[in-house]
Amino acid sequence: MTGLVDLHCHLLPHLDDGPDSVADSLALARVAVQQGITQIVCTPHDNHYFHNSREQVTTIVTAFQQYLTQQQINLELLPGQELYLDAETLTKLAQDQLSFIDPQKHYLLIEFPEMEVPNYALEVISELIARQITPIIVHPERNGSLIKNPNELFELLSWGCLAQVSAGSLLGKFGLKVKKTGWWMLKRHAIQFVASDAHGIQKRTFCLREAYQKIARRMGEAQVAQLQSAAQKVINGQQILL
Repeated sequence: MTGLVDLHCHLLPHLDDGPDSVADSLALARVAVQQGITQIVCTPHDNHYFHNSREQVTTIVTAFQQYLTQQQINLELLPGQELYLDAETLTKLAQDQLSFIDPQKHYLLIEFPEMEVPNYALEVISELIARQITPIIVHPERNGSLIKNPNELFELLSWGCLAQVSAGSLLGKFGLKVKKTGWWMLKRHAIQFVASDAHGIQKRTFCLREAYQKIARRMGEAQVAQLQSAAQKVINGQQILL
């Protein structure tokens, strides 16, 4: 497999719980290239602990891209954000603080609280959809509420959301319950994307290629091609049809 797109990765140094140094980010970028990844959306957290504005992310992506070019690492970086969905989301949108994962500003990566799908989610998501913005729910297989009731994800999709499973979840790196939930969602076509959610060399490194290989064995090459095509379409700002 070549030319993989990774929609969700904590590659940038010093911004959140990803690499602690430029050297660590560089080492992580080398691993990405070894995996066959050619395009990465850099998605640092924007939540109650880490505040990374659109301007900050874009500036650091530009600088680190230049550094990778100097180091002759053939990896294209795109700015993005892993947005914690809360009551301030719409305010941040109005203030142009959110970093979309496509230039056309159609797609946002959103994260729910670890153990629940909050009551305010429908209101915020409905407003985003009304503005022709599609939320992509990251790692729903790791959400406590969705592990207990994975069918709830279909309701979220009916609202207009899409969903992305973490490669590590499918490989059992977050435990058996998460693994089973991820595969359950994927096999029922509730998942549109697979991404690395890589954070470092030792902690949660890249395993996107291995996840795709396992999907190919279990579900066929056509499913892999569909997932890879969907990731490419998103960064191009194209529509994803369920």
